[in-house]
Amino acid sequence: MLLVAHRRSLWRLAICSSFGENKRKRMHSISGYPDKTQFLRCYSDFPTDPLISNVKPLFCSIHPPQRHARTIPFFAPTLIFFLVLFFCLSLRVLCSLLPRDLPRRWDRLFAIAEQTEALDLPSHLFQAVIASEDRRFFQHCGVDPAGICRAILSLSTHGGGSTITQQLVKNVFLSNERKISRKVVEMVLSLILERQMSKRKILCAYLGVVYWGHGIYGIESASAFYFGKRPSCISLGESALLVGILPCPEGRSPLREPNRAKRYQARTLKRMIKAGYLDTQTALMFLEQSMYLRDGRGEIHGKESGKPAKLSALKRVWDWEKESSILELKEEMEEWADMTQKKQCSNTWNSERLFLFTRAVHLLTMSIQNSLQKILINTSDKQ
Repeated sequence: MLLVAHRRSLWRLAICSSFGENKRKRMHSISGYPDKTQFLRCYSDFPTDPLISNVKPLFCSIHPPQRHARTIPFFAPTLIFFLVLFFCLSLRVLCSLLPRDLPRRWDRLFAIAEQTEALDLPSHLFQAVIASEDRRFFQHCGVDPAGICRAILSLSTHGGGSTITQQLVKNVFLSNERKISRKVVEMVLSLILERQMSKRKILCAYLGVVYWGHGIYGIESASAFYFGKRPSCISLGESALLVGILPCPEGRSPLREPNRAKRYQARTLKRMIKAGYLDTQTALMFLEQSMYLRDGRGEIHGKESGKPAKLSALKRVWDWEKESSILELKEEMEEWADMTQKKQCSNTWNSERLFLFTRAVHLLTMSIQNSLQKILINTSDKQ
């Protein structure tokens, strides 16, 4: 009986061992790592026989593989150190470009924006500035990536990628030097300014601090100097004139270069038409109007003073060669607005020319044939 019981225990041990081995393989194939509860369950299923109580299945002696922690490469701390060092140095260089009185200038900028907004500027002045300087002013957040890419692709060295906000930041806080570090600081300050100031106040601040030539800063001084008016009373043509001279106020001054200023006024009106602020007839009407300007021979204030000087009360009519500018604007409008109509006209004209050419060739061949027949008839009669 003892031998039979011993054989039964060995048989149970073999069955449990095979069952445990299959279970271990299945667990490895499914999850990759055996579960601890499976081993405990295997121990509980093991037959309790006093003769073989010290015997364990083979698979229970196999320990599950341990998952090792990922080690950080040896060069990672060095890389992190150099990145932090580069960030600190670049931040120090960028901060060195800022003016020392930055808080005072910042408060002064907000004060100028409120003062200019109180002047009740006309809407066509804002439209002229947006159409001429920054057409996507209401779409970007201070920095225009599309304008920057366009300036890079066109290899422009005279600007073209700066928004109105960036120009305002440059005029108030930074210098005019051409450096990448200065451009980076300009972008950062533009993004900060867009978060703290509305679009209308940014436009008002820009018109309040920008340079208009002859030592004049601000739209109030410019309108009083050139037209003897308050900013709220200037017309659309006068707004286009002032905006047209903004990129180069001294070289496009209507007092020094009236014909050149007139051309840039026409260009500003054309850009307003393309932006959808004007139609062609209204632009031509304001372009044909004569404007009265200050004489410009009185006491002109220097760059140190901030108030316009008292000029003589004499006014003169701005006599330009208006006809050439009007003709140029009409031609540009025809090229821009009637492009499809011109293509259709050119196609019809080409077809008419082809018809006339084939008709002329046909008539020429017919006349040659008639002349040859006459020659043959005459020669046959003579013979």
